[in-house]
Amino acid sequence: MRSRSVLLLAIAAVFWPALWGTWVLDDQDLVAGNAALRHSDFACMLTQPLFGITHGFWRPLSALLMWIGHSLGGPFGIHLLALSLHAANALTVQVLAHRLLGDASRAFWVALLFAVHPVQVESVSWCSSINDPLWVACALQCTLAALRWRDRGAGGAPWAATAWCFAALLAKETAVTSLPLVLAALLWVPPAAGRAPPHAPWNRVVLAFLGACLLWAAVRAIALDEGLGSVLLAEPGRPLSTVRFLTAPFDLLLRHLTLLVQPFPITPFRTLPEHVSAVRLATLLVAITALIAALQYGWHRIAGSTGFASVVLLVPLLPPVLCFRSVGLYPIADRYLYLPVFGFALLAAHVAGAKWSRWLLLAAVLACAPVSFGQTSIWRSQERFVEHALALRTDDPSFEVMAGDLALEEAQAGSAAALLAARTYYEAAVTGTVVVPEQRYVPRSLSAGLLGLAWCMLLEQQGRRGPDTPALLDAFQRAIDAGQENPAAWIGFGVANAIAERYPDAERALRKALAIDGSRSEAWFNLGLLQVRTNREREAVASLRQALWCQPDNSAARELLVQIEKPSSCRVASRTARSR
Repeated sequence: MRSRSVLLLAIAAVFWPALWGTWVLDDQDLVAGNAALRHSDFACMLTQPLFGITHGFWRPLSALLMWIGHSLGGPFGIHLLALSLHAANALTVQVLAHRLLGDASRAFWVALLFAVHPVQVESVSWCSSINDPLWVACALQCTLAALRWRDRGAGGAPWAATAWCFAALLAKETAVTSLPLVLAALLWVPPAAGRAPPHAPWNRVVLAFLGACLLWAAVRAIALDEGLGSVLLAEPGRPLSTVRFLTAPFDLLLRHLTLLVQPFPITPFRTLPEHVSAVRLATLLVAITALIAALQYGWHRIAGSTGFASVVLLVPLLPPVLCFRSVGLYPIADRYLYLPVFGFALLAAHVAGAKWSRWLLLAAVLACAPVSFGQTSIWRSQERFVEHALALRTDDPSFEVMAGDLALEEAQAGSAAALLAARTYYEAAVTGTVVVPEQRYVPRSLSAGLLGLAWCMLLEQQGRRGPDTPALLDAFQRAIDAGQENPAAWIGFGVANAIAERYPDAERALRKALAIDGSRSEAWFNLGLLQVRTNREREAVASLRQALWCQPDNSAARELLVQIEKPSSCRVASRTARSR
């Protein structure tokens, strides 16, 4: 009991700054701008992808958890839930480590390293990553339920474990790895004290878990009206050579494992280099040879903690590593290592032995805890994160776009210096974005950078008598050409057409933006404003109400709606007063 209290206090001491964090990176679109969460639209949360219509990541349990957190207190509520899940997972890790190592002291240090390792900061401090502590919590409970079923004599089917597996799949697709995790636990985790040597009927476990996976796939296909292959087999990336296609997954795996030893630089944007070094090819051959030797030797002869730790370390990384081309430009991420940290700590405890493992784990904890605390503070706001990211990776166009967006917000408030800074950042993003002719998609940073430059041009022309509308239209058109599925670019193009008094073209552009993402409040507002200008006030009322439904704090939409809905006599009086 005392060790659990110390473990919880250590987690609170390291991660408490996350509780007062705000929206960062994808949080604005995924949570803050998610109308379904704000309006408790459960049908939408359960039947739509988590990241909108352009991605097939169906995670209804994660969406429900975000709704609960958002209802409790916005970002504070979500961070509180993430921290609670992380604490619960650390306690479960301690239980499993104790059964594997047979030593309460070493199990405590394993759980503490799992809790405070720097790669855990992203999953605990970023609202959008709460699905990782969630699916891991379900997977760990699934493992414990399977062990309890086995220790009771393995009668019937492991229904509790199967239910936890299904819940994990509803949280994140990576939970397909729950089955090998459970099989490893049944093979290597010793029975509870006083129990007979276990024997689990593997066929029942496999059939039960395959049934859970098939049920999840069927429900997902019905909800999204598409097949499972759209997620697991999607390949939007550039064509790869045969050597690169074979070595890239191993390269990704090795780079992720390196982060466990050296978790720097601390950033969620890590690309996969194009070249393959001779050292990595040699390491690949050695790894394949070692795997063949292990299979020849026999998995049943491997020590329990070593075998289970190896599975926990490697298997959860397989989905993002093997499907890296569907992940995007940044396939290396700390959040993918959330569960593998457990395997890493367990291996360290086993390799060092009972005599030295406590000191080794203590040194690792003392080295990791300050780093995690500092990084947690950096994740507290978009401004802090962008400043930190630019200091680390000034050559990444994604960071330049984020810095430009922050400067553009200040420029819209009237700061000339911020406008100049925004233009500088956007130009750097456009220049720094590498576009390969054979590539099937263009990096988002190019469209976002060109869009930022177009908005800068619009702000620069606001003080002039006659804006250069052809140049303005051309600037927004370039942003669209670089990203046809970028709704913000279509909104800007609609605004530019409205300035040029090309109202039909403006409306087509705004409706295109809404066809891509119907939750864009600014698109509904600009459509309502356009409808007012073209004397369609009834349609404008509907559009402005939709804008407020998507974003209740849209003050411009609220003010315009109040003006339209005034009694006709009041509007006549106000117009007469203005004419005088």
